[in-house]
Amino acid sequence: MKGSKPFSLGEAEAINIFKVFAWTVGSALVVLLIDLLGVVEVPAQYAFIVPMVNTALYALKEWVADNRFN
Repeated sequence: MKGSKPFSLGEAEAINIFKVFAWTVGSALVVLLIDLLGVVEVPAQYAFIVPMVNTALYALKEWVADNRFN
């Protein structure tokens, strides 16, 4: 009966693990910023900025989701 190969963590695997961790943190940060935008009080003269920032953050979130495992 053959034994299985021992587990080894090489440089390539470590880089892939770091990429997944970085994408997860980045995605969570974008979602946090989108949620935070709804809580922040913005003066009336700057109200037009809120939809622009929200759109940019949502686009960034979608980009992160689409490119997570590339």
